[in-house]
Amino acid sequence: MGRLFVVVTYQKVVPSAILLAVVLQPDRPFLPRKESEVSFTHVDGRDVGPVMLYALSTCVWCRKTRNLLEELGVAYDYEYVDLLVGPERTEAMNTVRKWNAACSFPTLIVKDKCIVGFMEDQIREALK
Repeated sequence: MGRLFVVVTYQKVVPSAILLAVVLQPDRPFLPRKESEVSFTHVDGRDVGPVMLYALSTCVWCRKTRNLLEELGVAYDYEYVDLLVGPERTEAMNTVRKWNAACSFPTLIVKDKCIVGFMEDQIREALK
């Protein structure tokens, strides 16, 4: 049996022991292949390439990251992983783990770069 890691945020517990394989797009490696299976939310803005935020709905640092993306006016997608259930959560956690082995939040993917945590300077630099 694999290891079980648990991320605890306020009153939510998010298990991260996920075994399902994810089929990825070559041009957008952090998104599922079929749009019909996608549970993320899109925010319109200036196109700087693919930007995906994996966040928790109760996380202050995740909220700060979203606010910064809004302030910068860039287009991005986001997903609240703690609000997902079943295969959707499994798929999201597998994707987060691919980029961030610790499965911590926020996990922001900008093009082919992963930024873990609210790292304002790194986020601004990556979105130039």
